[in-house]
Amino acid sequence: MWAQPNKLVTTASDRPDNLAVFDFTTQKWSALGEQFDVTYWVPSRDSKYLYLFTVGPETKVRRIRASDLLIETVADIKGVPFVSDDSAVQGSNGEFFGLAPDGSVTLTHDLGSDEIYALDVKWP
Repeated sequence: MWAQPNKLVTTASDRPDNLAVFDFTTQKWSALGEQFDVTYWVPSRDSKYLYLFTVGPETKVRRIRASDLLIETVADIKGVPFVSDDSAVQGSNGEFFGLAPDGSVTLTHDLGSDEIYALDVKWP
């Protein structure tokens, strides 16, 4: 849920792909533009944007602008492997999504754990 003056943006718990906005002035619900599954969301520090993270066939970071509820794609990250360890965030699939203090998007990216080492040894 994300509240703005006279508006509330939310998803239904049984249908996370159903983005909706409630207008307190008109007391009516309406669909919010393009519909997609929202995995995580976080508001910007200044509350001017709501950042949405979608994991799945369409892995993207989108944001909704508070002034006019315009939805725009920030990053298309389809095929990027994410950390699959639930110790990163309790109760999640392991992905972490947030915003850094400067407003940039932060994600966990799985770089793998295989490393190659070379060892030079001089035996006596």
